[in-house]
Amino acid sequence: ATWGEWTNAVKEATGRKGAKLFMPLRSALTGATHGPELAPLVGLMGMARVLGRLESARTLALGR
Repeated sequence: ATWGEWTNAVKEATGRKGAKLFMPLRSALTGATHGPELAPLVGLMGMARVLGRLESARTLALGR
């Protein structure tokens, strides 16, 4: 899926949009709250790294 399709699906699932959607994603993916545009960065990171970082952020958020 494209970045737009994926973020739209996350928006629909969470009800978040704008900064409330993108700041947590950026933080989970990069460890920073500011930086370059995420779409090209995610493409460079690759699916395995993106999924790994999202899973790590999820684990931390759940306190596991």
